[in-house]
Amino acid sequence: MSSPAFLGAFGSTESQYSYYEIFIHPFVRDAEIIIAATIGYFVVQFATMAMMPYISLAYRKLSKTDQQNFAIRVVSIVNGFVMFNSAFIFLDELRRNNWTLHDRHYEEIPGYRPYRLMIVGYFLWDLLVCVGYRWGAMWTIHAIVSFLGTYFLAFPFSDQYAAYYTGMFETSNAFIHSAALLKMLKIHLGLASLLEYIFAGLFFFIRVLGGTFVTLSWYVDMVPRLLAGRGHSHFTIAVCLLSVAVVMVLQYVWFWEIVKIATGRGDAPSVVSSDSNDDDKKATNGSSSTSATSPASTTTRRRGAAPKVE
Repeated sequence: MSSPAFLGAFGSTESQYSYYEIFIHPFVRDAEIIIAATIGYFVVQFATMAMMPYISLAYRKLSKTDQQNFAIRVVSIVNGFVMFNSAFIFLDELRRNNWTLHDRHYEEIPGYRPYRLMIVGYFLWDLLVCVGYRWGAMWTIHAIVSFLGTYFLAFPFSDQYAAYYTGMFETSNAFIHSAALLKMLKIHLGLASLLEYIFAGLFFFIRVLGGTFVTLSWYVDMVPRLLAGRGHSHFTIAVCLLSVAVVMVLQYVWFWEIVKIATGRGDAPSVVSSDSNDDDKKATNGSSSTSATSPASTTTRRRGAAPKVE
């Protein structure tokens, strides 16, 4: 199906795709996987909130907001495990191409399709949660650009580059969220600090160093193609490139927060809100407890809180 002559910025001069094929068909074609993933993440979220009061007294002492944040972190951990194989797919594809990033942007990587679509469902869940809980602008912007970027990459387009972000980035999140859950429950605090240090290392090597290299490589290859009018859609390719740029800027902002905490120029934020701390003090007749902190300590994911990684 050829694209309209006036497609302009939405489709290149070489594009043979219509608006429907570019913007709607990827969802129609794979709706069952995307919707199932979104529903699945909501099931994990609300199942956690339903079961945890019967499992942990410490959870019952948390404020309602912190209980929601606890469940959301569980979803992020589950997504990290789901995307774990995506990281191996990226590495295997890299190995098959002599450890180089290839330029075959419309070649699908064997086995990557489920992860390409499930990450769209995850960020759709993330966006709905951001809107539903009225989180701050930074989280909402991150959710919007992540959803649009992953959706347009599901064309499919640039599988090898996409696999790095969906695999390597998302897998690293399991460490920091697991640490936060342990701290929220006030158990195994030494292990929590170890997990935070592991995450800080992964954050630097995977997100800052690796993310910068992969992103620059993608830009060096794609920008000339975009300017030359090559590709299935100028608009969606530009959105993907812009989305990755925004995500990388957020990585640098969050890494700077980690550096400030590690060097003593910033305070490690609490993983629970003041409401939970107040309730805990009342329950212990005014006694207080402290927990280990590390450079990668993060606060709750709620409106106005930072830093939090995705």
